[in-house]
Amino acid sequence: MDIAFVQEPWTHKDRVTGLASKNGKLIYYKCSERPRAALMLKPSISYFPLTKFITRDLASAIIDIPTERGTQRTVVASAYFPSEERQPPPPELADLVEYCLKENIQIIIGCDANAHHKEWGSSDTNDKGECLLEFIMNNKLEVINKGRNPTYRHEGLDREEVIDLTLSSHLLKSKIKDWHVSSEPSLSDHRHICFNIEAEKSVKVPTRIAKNTDWKRYEKLLKASKDEFMIEKINNSEELDLAAEKLNSAILRAYEASCPITYRKVKKDVPWWGKELEDLRKELRKL
Repeated sequence: MDIAFVQEPWTHKDRVTGLASKNGKLIYYKCSERPRAALMLKPSISYFPLTKFITRDLASAIIDIPTERGTQRTVVASAYFPSEERQPPPPELADLVEYCLKENIQIIIGCDANAHHKEWGSSDTNDKGECLLEFIMNNKLEVINKGRNPTYRHEGLDREEVIDLTLSSHLLKSKIKDWHVSSEPSLSDHRHICFNIEAEKSVKVPTRIAKNTDWKRYEKLLKASKDEFMIEKINNSEELDLAAEKLNSAILRAYEASCPITYRKVKKDVPWWGKELEDLRKELRKL
């Protein structure tokens, strides 16, 4: 688990407990009674907390997600919507979404919305759900929830419902994969929601850059090996082929010894690249 969006965490003396800080950085509002929203990020994730948007019911930070066009600045936010809130979302989350739109920053929100709407799989639709859906549509957000698997289940009251949502900016929707409600015990009335964020991975490929060649060294090495490929007389095509092979080998050895290896990052293949484009690139390089 790289990022945990936590609502209504266990607390003791107004401090979040039960989430081992050694497993990551815990972000929540430490200046209020019983914080109701928190984020936990894996130590390897670089982040910047958005202190302006960290309250009792909201925890947020900026992270970088690798994409095919470089890194994508993204806000991750955990939010709790109070049950008494008649017109969700809470003002602090609305302000955060407005900030992201203004600064052109993508956002992913994990929230306990306490609102019903059939759009995200609830059994019915209430006024709070209608209000929240209007906010989602007006602010170019997407509901990531899939299916009708309940996210909340109260065994004692025999109640279950979908009230926990994952929201994202439109551009990030396609990057969120394998969204599902986990069947593993959560020790809570709310069940774990899991998903993956698709990040572009790159690998380092060894290469040589011709302009970095030490041409004096190259010439010296090639001259030193001329006895290998210099043939006074060629009598047939087989001897010609052998001479050409020896010359090619000598040129290659001199070049490799004179031009240092460097490493460049290569991203994984993109889906739109195919054989036709590959053939066109080869033809272009011949010009």
